[in-house]
Parts: sequence; structure tokens; C-alpha cells
Amino acid sequence: MANNTDKSRYFKELVTVVIGIAIALLPPPAGLEAKAMIFLGILAWAVMNWVITPMPTYASGLIMLALFALFKLVPFPRAFGAYSGGIVWLILCVLLIGTAVSKSGLLSRVCLMIMKVCPPTFRGQMLALLAGGCLIGPLMPSTTAKVAIAGPFATRIGELLGLKERSRGLNGLYLAMQTGFCLMAPMFITCSFWGYLLTGQLSAEEGALFTFIGWFKAMLPWSVFTLVASYISLVVLYRPSENVDMDRASVQKMLDDLGPMKRDEKITILVVLACLACWVLERQIGVAAVIPAVLAIGVLTFLKVLTPKDLNGTNWGLVLFVGQCSIISSIIAAVKLDTWLAAQLGPVIGNFASNPYLFITAIAAAVMLVRLLIYGSSVIVLFMVLLTPVCHAAHVNPWVAGIISYVMMQTWFMRYMNPPFLGAFEAAGGDAKLDYNGTLPYCFVFHAIALIGLLVCVPFWKGMGILP
Repeated sequence: MANNTDKSRYFKELVTVVIGIAIALLPPPAGLEAKAMIFLGILAWAVMNWVITPMPTYASGLIMLALFALFKLVPFPRAFGAYSGGIVWLILCVLLIGTAVSKSGLLSRVCLMIMKVCPPTFRGQMLALLAGGCLIGPLMPSTTAKVAIAGPFATRIGELLGLKERSRGLNGLYLAMQTGFCLMAPMFITCSFWGYLLTGQLSAEEGALFTFIGWFKAMLPWSVFTLVASYISLVVLYRPSENVDMDRASVQKMLDDLGPMKRDEKITILVVLACLACWVLERQIGVAAVIPAVLAIGVLTFLKVLTPKDLNGTNWGLVLFVGQCSIISSIIAAVKLDTWLAAQLGPVIGNFASNPYLFITAIAAAVMLVRLLIYGSSVIVLFMVLLTPVCHAAHVNPWVAGIISYVMMQTWFMRYMNPPFLGAFEAAGGDAKLDYNGTLPYCFVFHAIALIGLLVCVPFWKGMGILP
């Protein structure tokens, strides 16, 4: 007999199915065929499932792809073609490399080494947490895993500095960690699977610009401005009233507790550095990023840093979801929805697109509104689906719409809006050690800084050909 939870889940699913069918049966407007409405009905059903999750996102995504093939929107091989492409294999391998970094203890060691190098003061340790997140970020694509590991370091450092629980200073150290390890993730494509999700929806020509180094170059103005402005803001907002410092020996003791660098750590760091070198030199050596990533997994498995158990623990749902999202833009073109959207939305948004500063600000505002209802990958997918045709009409690389969504979607104005933030918050001590409401002023400040950082990028993006 179904319990109340199951009844609620079944009811939610019924609602999504009814809405999806209703959209699919609508008469197509002038310029569209019936198959475009079927596509919109299927996509609307899938997106609603991703938002209210009556079933796992990867399950609704697989059904979506199967329905595309069933209704002959595209052949089956094309509907599932993303799984034979590089993006899915790359995200799988990068996730496994991240598992090795975490499992081997390398992440904890690097965190502590950075904290040891920085001054043993509030400002110095805040800088350590910010810089540590930026330096370690490219090694792991899961921001949730990184902040879960690094969160307790923030509160432990606060305790060593003598900061009281739920104090302004302790909140500041936690937010410095959150900024470095999570909010600055758009700095590198490898910092989060969202980067791969974004590039996976670009055409081959558009995506070719965003190799590891190409992405970093495009985000460099944003990264420098946002990092500096965030540090200053955190110091101003959360500086403790009294002078606090700690003995460097305290961090050294935590390092000593880890013991000497272990075999798996040494192997992992060598493999990671080799991968980073290949990704940085991708264009020069002519080797696609996925190839060194696959080779890295082979080496880590052969040397038993990774085991079959680690493979079983991989987030396969995430891997499947990335592939599902990657095919959407291709099907939009197949049903000619892209040209129709460009014709309908072009005149409306054209005025915004002609002014890149206004265009960026308008998308950022829309993302913040949508974030009241939708979190995570769905935000990036939604905005890229809607705005890719408009970007093409305005000669803007659709990556711009994706990166604005990526940067501006990490808000936590209300607790329900950001599960990874809450996970890190709890890992760092939760309400017993931190004051959630005390973090909110910085939420407003950071997103204002992040938006200004995107505007700072405009001349740079024009020079790269990303903006006209």
C-alpha cells in the first residue's frame, strides 16, 4: 500500500505528465510543425521532473531521450549519441580523479599546507581559505565534496584563532571557504561538472574556444576582480572586533597528524599534474582533453589508487544527466525550434543584445528570479535552451548566457535555495557554530560583485570574439 510520500510523488508525476501532454497537443504556431510542440511537451515534462524530482533526474532524462526517439524527433542513435562523445567520458574521468584526490588525503594535506604558509591571523587565514579553494578547485569537479571536506577546516581554524561560536569572525572564515571552494568555481572549467554541462550544449565550433586554458582566459578578468573584491568585502563585513591570531604550530600539528605523504597521494598528485599540463596545452599538442583523463583513470586503477569499489561509488546519475542535457540543443535544431525562437525573441531581446552590459544585467536578473523556484543544472539548461537562438541572432557565443547563469545561480538567500551550501554549512558545524542569518549580507554583496565582474569582462570578451 502506498504511503503518503509515495502518494505525493505519484500526484506530482501525474501533474507533470498532464502538463507535458497538454503542451504537446497544442496547435503549433505559425512557423513551427507539430513535432516542435511534441518536443516542447517532452522537454517541459523533463524540466518539471528535474525541479520537483518525483523521480531521479537521470531517470526522467533517460525517458526524455527515449521519447525523442519514440516520436521520431531524431533517430535513436542521435538521441543517445552524447554517450559516445567526449563530454560524458570527460566528466566521468574527472569525477574519478576527484575521488582519488579526496580518498588519498591529498586535498586535506594541500589545504593545511596553504594555511601553514599564510599568516596566522584572521586576515591571513581568510586569504588561505580563499586561495586554497582557487588552487585546489581545478583538481575536483564536485563543489559539494570540496566544501564538505574543507568546511570543518574553516571552523577549526576559527577555534584556533580564539573566535567564539556563531561569531561574526567565524562566519567570515566559513564564507571565505565557501567563496574559494564553491563560489569561485566558474574560474576553471574543471572546478565543477556545471562547466562541462555548459560546454556540452555548445556547437563544436563554439565549444572549441573553451579548452581548459581558453575557459580560464575568458574568466580571468572576472576571477581577479571577484576574488579581490570578495576578500575585501569579507574583511570589512566579518572582521572580529578584537585582534586574534594563532600559533603556526597548531596547523603544523594537524599536518603532523596526517603523517608523511603516502604512496597514493604521491601517485595522485603526479597524475593530476600530468592531466593539468595536457589540458593547458590541449591546442598546442593537439590532444583532446578526454584522452589524458581516460589514461589517468587507467594509471590510477592499475596502481590501485582507485578500486572497483570507487567506480561503484561514482555518481552515475550525474554522468547520465550531463549526456542528457548535452543533446537538447541538437534536437532544438532538428525540430527547427531554434530559428523560430530567434525570430520571436530576437526583436524583444534584440535591444538588450545590442548593448552587452544591458544584456548581461538582464540575464543575471532573470536568473536570480528563476532561482526562487529552480536550483542547479536546470537553471543553466533552461537559459541556454531559451537564449541560444537569441545569442546566435545577435552574434553572441551562447557560452555567455551559460556562464551568467552559472555565476549568478549560487545564491543562498533562503535555505532551500542551495543544498550544497547547506551541506557545507552542516559539515562546518551547522547552527551550533555558525549563524546562517549572519551569512546573508555577504550573499547580497557577493552576487553584486559577481555581476560587476561579468561586466568587467565585456571588453575582454569582445577581443576574444565571444561578444560582437
